[in-house]
Amino acid sequence: MKNIGIITCAKYPSLSPDDKILLETLDQYKDKIKYSILVWDCPDFFTTIENENFDYLVIRSLWDYFYPEKFNTFNQWLDKMSQHKIKMFNTPSLIKWNLDKNYLNELYTKYDVPIVPSIFVTNSDITQDGAGGNDSNGRELETLVRNALKDGSFDNDSTKFVFKPTVGADAYGTYQFQLDTINNELNDTFKSLLERSDIIIQPFMNSVQEEGELSFIFFNGKFSHASIKNTKKGDFRVQEAYGGVINRLSSPSKQDIEQAQSILDKVLLKFNNIIYARVDMLRYKGSLHLGELEVFEPSLYFLNEKQTAVNYIEELLNI
Repeated sequence: MKNIGIITCAKYPSLSPDDKILLETLDQYKDKIKYSILVWDCPDFFTTIENENFDYLVIRSLWDYFYPEKFNTFNQWLDKMSQHKIKMFNTPSLIKWNLDKNYLNELYTKYDVPIVPSIFVTNSDITQDGAGGNDSNGRELETLVRNALKDGSFDNDSTKFVFKPTVGADAYGTYQFQLDTINNELNDTFKSLLERSDIIIQPFMNSVQEEGELSFIFFNGKFSHASIKNTKKGDFRVQEAYGGVINRLSSPSKQDIEQAQSILDKVLLKFNNIIYARVDMLRYKGSLHLGELEVFEPSLYFLNEKQTAVNYIEELLNI
């Protein structure tokens, strides 16, 4: 009998809606699995895990860690979990690496992973001469984008762009803009976000609206299933909170699966025991490029399919 603690946040004390089928299926494993749902920042969290004799903990929906009022607390929680005797999946060290999207730059520069064209901006980049700061006369965002167009980081024909914090989830702090729509308010928002987190600026990928974002889900390093996320008409975000629609991708191509697998395999060289992972990719110039690699708190897109939940549970049993 496995005794598992499933960690979530206060917003989803009974797990997210997509995980409903997971809980229903877990209830059919009563002879093999005992589980409890735990809110990560509940005052008695550590007392509970020390008293319940869990075999290990599994993270599901920690979708509040990135809020400014919680981020320091969450980092302290991660440090404490790193020192705790109870195993957690995915591991605290992997989570630390993954919760800041600067990992994309590492995958690109060190492992030659194709990513959506990006520039990674730190607060110091806009406070130094020549870097979009003192010489930009309050047009830091515009200067950074024009420099990226000039030096070839972005294609010259790019007309729409997005920026988002490197620490965030569910499209938090994500904005779409054009050069001629950058006003003082947007520039101030950009700088305000930059005080709390580095920021990624990217050309907007039209494939988001034309094809959709493809997600490849892996359990214990092995491909499980794929989904496709499409935007609401007139919006640029694929998240359900903004009207995005998620469907099962019934027949992903072998080439696309292998490309997603190759990305995960490179991360597996750095970290062992990646029990769950989601590789989000966008089509750019005819081939898939990594948008995000989610190995911390991803939706796994069970989409009410029991067999997918069974597959996940079987992997938990094999830990």
